[in-house]
Amino acid sequence: MRIALSLGVALTLLALLPAAAAKEVAIDLRGYRVVLSSRGDLMAPDGDLLVVARAGRARYVLTAPLIEIRYRAAAGAKEGPDLIVTSFSGGAHCCFTVHAITLSPALVEDEIPTRDSEPELDRSATPPRLRFYDFAFAYWKAPFADSPAPLVIMAWDAKSRSYRPDIAAMRSPPPAPGKLAASAAEVHAKLAASPPDEPAAELWGRMLDLIYSCNAAAASRFFDLAWPPNRPGKAAFRAEFVEQLQSGALWRRYRLDQQLDADRLFE
Repeated sequence: MRIALSLGVALTLLALLPAAAAKEVAIDLRGYRVVLSSRGDLMAPDGDLLVVARAGRARYVLTAPLIEIRYRAAAGAKEGPDLIVTSFSGGAHCCFTVHAITLSPALVEDEIPTRDSEPELDRSATPPRLRFYDFAFAYWKAPFADSPAPLVIMAWDAKSRSYRPDIAAMRSPPPAPGKLAASAAEVHAKLAASPPDEPAAELWGRMLDLIYSCNAAAASRFFDLAWPPNRPGKAAFRAEFVEQLQSGALWRRYRLDQQLDADRLFE
């Protein structure tokens, strides 16, 4: 949750709480003062407070049960966000958000909700890539523990000053026909042995992995091979799958259908 708050109000709020309870990190960056204060239950339900201030005025404020500064740009860096912060809303399995903050020439935030997936920073690139899993299919026809979530990799785009899907990093070579057929045969056996109203999550899990690695044609072929000829509901299932795929927040926001070359096969 972001709130509009003056620096004076933010500091007054901090001063009202016992100093011994606070854990504070302060960073000076590009003329800004970045302060992360953690006060646990004393600010419940918002346990952590991040304030980015300049000239005595708060320019950005973030509150959440848990906030972490995951990345700080090196001095003199000319490209990328100055800060990458993650916030966690708390709960059994929800929700993480990435906040990529650029301070110069103006403060800009790129906010990316990653839902149940805690984002990882791939520091082999500068700025680091983001790696997380798309949980758009959470609870779809399966309990959460069995819900598949394909990998998403994002890289910094200097022009838009935001993270965008790194399709080149997500792309994998098409599976060999024999390997695809063997994988489909495994799922085919599970579907043949299960009731019509109990599909195996491996079916759409492997389809999603193929789609998100730029192999939509292989995903379509896999589906046809894996679905038993005498099992009813094939067309209805595919239609429901496509509807769920297209309803995903990341799928819509980044037009992944076009970027992953899936718009012709899964529309």
